[in-house]
Amino acid sequence: MTLDFEKYREEVLSSDPDTRVVGVEGLREAVELDPSVAGEVAELLGVALDEGLDRLVQEAEGVEYVDELARETVKGDEMVWKALTGLAEVAEHDLEAVKGVVDGSTVDFFIDACFDGRD
Repeated sequence: MTLDFEKYREEVLSSDPDTRVVGVEGLREAVELDPSVAGEVAELLGVALDEGLDRLVQEAEGVEYVDELARETVKGDEMVWKALTGLAEVAEHDLEAVKGVVDGSTVDFFIDACFDGRD
């Protein structure tokens, strides 16, 4: 399977929220169908996640950093949440690729959002 990198990049960076979700879902499906594209998918999901989290920080009042976002804010953004869970899925196929696109603070934030929570 050949991944249309540019098509998915355009989708995950789209100004339209529905298009961003479609792009992320397509990436998750691509790696499910062909695990050999996991590295490329990780890179694009990382782009989607970074852009989405940056957008949430800009939209949130009184928030300057990603780690200040509330769990509900992240879970409430379908594209960001799917990108996070998609990266967890990709890690089953190519952990090193995921490590290459997700920094430690993002991992901490993801774990906190999933399990500990913030109010």
